[in-house]
Amino acid sequence: MTNKSKIFLLMLMLTLSSAWASNDKVVALTRIPQKAQTIIAKHFEGAKVSYVKMDNDWFSKSYDVVFNDGNKIEFDRRGEWKEIDCKYSRVPIQLVPTPIRHHVEAQHPGTYIVQIDRDNRDYEIELNNGLELIFSLKGEFKGFHD
Repeated sequence: MTNKSKIFLLMLMLTLSSAWASNDKVVALTRIPQKAQTIIAKHFEGAKVSYVKMDNDWFSKSYDVVFNDGNKIEFDRRGEWKEIDCKYSRVPIQLVPTPIRHHVEAQHPGTYIVQIDRDNRDYEIELNNGLELIFSLKGEFKGFHD
């Protein structure tokens, strides 16, 4: 086998594997975990769901719920929210950890959270004035996002 053939086969395998790994599809709201459905029903009552997309990657599964007003929530496979993006409105305050809420109320009065993102390291929030803050998973203020 020539080097060109080897390179071609490698490129073909990479292309096929990335197409397989990115198996995204639109699903019914009833297909997401019950915990996620409960969060939507409780904190986004009356909001119309535009679509739900299931991202089925190599080692993980997540769900993106997009509302007609442009708001979006991403859930992990267990139904825990990973990101809440409320472009033109407030993130439901009950979904924000108490220490983060208190910090925002005390240090940034008159503002509100429009986006919150959590991963296994920290929380990142964005306020309606564009300021981005980082907190530990315990809710301790770590600094500003660059």
